[in-house]
Amino acid sequence: MRVPAILLLLATACTPAPTHTAPDPNPVSDPDPDPDPHPDPAPDPDPDPDPAPAPDPDPDPAPPILTAHNRYRADHCAAALTWSAPLAAEAQRWADSLAARGCAFEHNPKTRDGENLAFFGPPGSVTEQGVAEMWYRERDVYDFDRPGFSFEAGHFTQLVWRRTTELGCGSVTCGDGELWVCNYAPAGNVEGDFERNVLPRSCKK
Repeated sequence: MRVPAILLLLATACTPAPTHTAPDPNPVSDPDPDPDPHPDPAPDPDPDPDPAPAPDPDPDPAPPILTAHNRYRADHCAAALTWSAPLAAEAQRWADSLAARGCAFEHNPKTRDGENLAFFGPPGSVTEQGVAEMWYRERDVYDFDRPGFSFEAGHFTQLVWRRTTELGCGSVTCGDGELWVCNYAPAGNVEGDFERNVLPRSCKK
C-alpha cells in the first residue's frame, strides 16, 4: 500500500488551495429572474460509437512437416519454404494412387516437381517432424567436398535445396503402414547445381 499512499500525497500537494473573495457591494439584479417555463430539451448524448471490428482470425498454423523443413533448411543457409495447396493436392493424389495399387512405393513419373517419399509402420509411429528428420539424416552420408547427386542422400539434398521455395505434402494409411509424399517447387537435385544449392552447416559462420 506504500505506492498508492505516495500517489495520493502527490495528488493532494498538486491540488490548488481554495480562494476567498469579498462579496460585491453593488450586486447587479438578474434581468430575467424567472426561469423559462419551457426550456429546450437537452440534446441526446451521442450514441455509442460502433464497436471496433474484430481482428481477423489467425491464419492456419504451418503444418509441422513444413516447420521441420524450414528448421533444417536454416542450418544450411536456405530460405524458408511456403506451403503450397496445389503441391499438397498433387502429393495427396499420388499417395492415394500408390495406396490403391497395394502400397506401391515409386515416384510419380508425370510430375515436374521434386518429390520425396517415406513409408513406415505402424501408422502414427512417426510424427510429421519425424518424417522430415528421416530425410535429413541422409546428411551424414552426403559428401560436401564432392557435391552431386547420390541415391543415399537424395532426400536430404532436395530438402535443403536453396532454389526450392514451395512445399506440399500428402499422406495415407496403407496396409499396416503410413505413406508420405512431399512435392517441391522448383525441383531440386539438378545436376551441376549442387555446389550452389546444398551448403554445409558451416555456411552460417
